[in-house]
Amino acid sequence: MRPFEVMELRLYSSGGKFWLGARSVSGGELSLQPVLGPLTSNGLELAYFNAAGNPTGNPNSVRSIRVAIRGVTDQLIRGPAGTGPTGYVQDSLITTVSLRNAPIP
Repeated sequence: MRPFEVMELRLYSSGGKFWLGARSVSGGELSLQPVLGPLTSNGLELAYFNAAGNPTGNPNSVRSIRVAIRGVTDQLIRGPAGTGPTGYVQDSLITTVSLRNAPIP
């Protein structure tokens, strides 16, 4: 027997900024707790792929998931050596997760 916990992950807005939030559905939690951020308004993107690597909308065909996270600094940042204009800096991380134990069609 393998115990597991059903979790909800969602991008949400709080205080004018976007965050990745999580809550335990199994544990009966009602509100999201911030996990990662601040993020851009499109800071969380999930794309689902079948065994051939093609996009799919069928949950039973999903064999891998591309995860994109786009972050932004919380405060304005100056240019190199503390000079130049200030601005928010963005960065991103994109990875693909293969589902193990997914049944072979």
